[in-house]
Amino acid sequence: MKDYRAIFFFLFLALAVGAHNLPTAVQSQGTRLALVKQFDDGSYLISIDGVDHWAVDLAKTKELKSNEIKLQAAAAEILKLNDSLARSQSNVSKEKQNVQDERVEKDKLHKMYDGQVELSNQCFALLKRGGGRVGKFLDNPFVRLGIDVGKTTAQIATCR
Repeated sequence: MKDYRAIFFFLFLALAVGAHNLPTAVQSQGTRLALVKQFDDGSYLISIDGVDHWAVDLAKTKELKSNEIKLQAAAAEILKLNDSLARSQSNVSKEKQNVQDERVEKDKLHKMYDGQVELSNQCFALLKRGGGRVGKFLDNPFVRLGIDVGKTTAQIATCR
């Protein structure tokens, strides 16, 4: 197994001294190290035994690590926001179902009210015609007087 630590140490030592002093190819312990290209941002493309690697200085490494930490934090925030969005969408669908249920209940109660009003109107129509004993009884002036006195008495009693 080849020991690349010495080669990397040599490469970074040479980068620290200056890239203009770095030879384009070095051979050590049977391993060939070559500088393929130097980029404007201060990074290098090097070849170790024919395999290309990207090399950067310490400042660039810190910058990349900082960016990686920021990226991980942003990814965690995205996951949290996606979870919040899913919960919000679930709540919206539940509320839409509740509104639909309330509309159905309102329609049902409205139909019941209409039926009650119609039944009440039929009863009053039957009583006004004076049909039967109940109609004659309620048309009696003494009974009407008793009903009016009873209403007034009940209103006075509830006001106190």
